[in-house]
Amino acid sequence: MNKYGIYLIGISVTFCYSSYAYLFSALLQTWETELNVSRNNLTFAYSLGLMIHSLLLPYLGKLVDRNYSFIMMWLSPLLLGFSVIYLASVNTYYEFVIAWLLVSATSAGCLYTMIFSVLTINLKKNTKNSIAIITLIAGLASTYTFPTATYLTEYFNWRTTVLIFGIVNILIIGGAGYIGRQIVNLLNKKK
Repeated sequence: MNKYGIYLIGISVTFCYSSYAYLFSALLQTWETELNVSRNNLTFAYSLGLMIHSLLLPYLGKLVDRNYSFIMMWLSPLLLGFSVIYLASVNTYYEFVIAWLLVSATSAGCLYTMIFSVLTINLKKNTKNSIAIITLIAGLASTYTFPTATYLTEYFNWRTTVLIFGIVNILIIGGAGYIGRQIVNLLNKKK
């Protein structure tokens, strides 16, 4: 099996986790200060986002079952990127909640749960190895997110940081997921 497709999918998952789970933690204190919102209210938005994220998983699973996994793997990081870009423009708590709910909803299609389902269905052989590789690569998300977000926020501001994360989702992750999925498809057709 050509591992390059799996590596690209792993990179895609890494940046998706970075923009969803770890970006919130990295910018929590900054948002408290800049948006003048309590930590309780911000973490409530995060919790509400987790609930939305979880409620979407069965519907996304049905898309995978109906063989729309390729579209989902390509579209989810793009929508996540646009949602993160929208997050950069919020000024009030209510705007933040709406933006974070969008980030949570759009991330549901590009994290472990969905990607592993897609791989299990599409890769008949080497599924365990592929999942292990993606897990190892995606484990770098926190290592990448915290120093990057801290540096960018100190050098620019939190809005520019979030904007950069959104653009990375659109340009790098969408492309990596697309190409990785194409490679996986080609390998499956050869078998």
